[in-house]
Amino acid sequence: MSHLLKKTLLVAGSALFLAACQPNGPDIDALQKLRSADSGIEITNSRIKSVSKVNDTLSLYDIEGMFKYRDGRYQYLTDFGDIKIYTPLNGQETEPFNATIIAEESDKSWNIVEENLPTFASPLGSLQTVVTHKELFAESEEQAPGFFTHQDGSVFALNDKALDKHVKALIKRYEADLKLNVELDKRLEKAEGEVAALHAKLEKEARKSLSSEKLKGEELDAKLAETLPAILLEDGSYQALVTEKDHVKAEIQALHQSMPKLWNMTACFDTGYRFYGRICNQVTKANRSYLPEIRYENRPDANPEWVK
Repeated sequence: MSHLLKKTLLVAGSALFLAACQPNGPDIDALQKLRSADSGIEITNSRIKSVSKVNDTLSLYDIEGMFKYRDGRYQYLTDFGDIKIYTPLNGQETEPFNATIIAEESDKSWNIVEENLPTFASPLGSLQTVVTHKELFAESEEQAPGFFTHQDGSVFALNDKALDKHVKALIKRYEADLKLNVELDKRLEKAEGEVAALHAKLEKEARKSLSSEKLKGEELDAKLAETLPAILLEDGSYQALVTEKDHVKAEIQALHQSMPKLWNMTACFDTGYRFYGRICNQVTKANRSYLPEIRYENRPDANPEWVK
């Protein structure tokens, strides 16, 4: 037997002896206990690459394996008005990992004192929010095709193949809402004018009646202020007009609450914006076409601070 062959067999035999003396390391069941269902991580398989002694009881195990995110991940992408858009990430695909574990075996169970197994996190280098399926869809309801509403009223959608179709339908609805806002504002303006006209007429008649009682100046004004509310309250025509005016105003307020806040889209110039280009500019065109036709106080984008 050649010297080289003897040396090779000796090295191989030593490696087998060392491997036999070294523990196999934590099995897949022990690793999976470290990542419960709530962690969002599932370790699917692993194997020991090497073992290094730490002290009399602990060893460091260099392992590799595969894992997946239990229920998928969603990464925040951008806002579309008041709607948050999330991009689905890898979902159920498995990914490789490398990790080190410091542990000891006692009575056929493993005591793991340190590990850096995969954790639920954003993609490497990403500073954007990443959430689990459970977190994103918790207590949510699909109010419109492709758009989901949380209990707090916030709305989100997924950046998937159907998003553009859903967005087109949303923009169509938004334009219809703007047109309705224009019509309601005109109705409200007409109702306000009719209320003001009848109010002026009833006030004039009341003033004339009080003047016949030889009331003048401040005394007449005080008496008018005292009696006019009852006159207005008792006039059926006036109350009907006030009711109509309040009804239209309530319709406008309800419309604003239900509308997607697409009047906030101002990022059409940003090439990193998900709806850069045609869709973003389509919304801007709708805003420029209809918002100026609505009196400021009745526009959905009106700032309450400037409305008296």
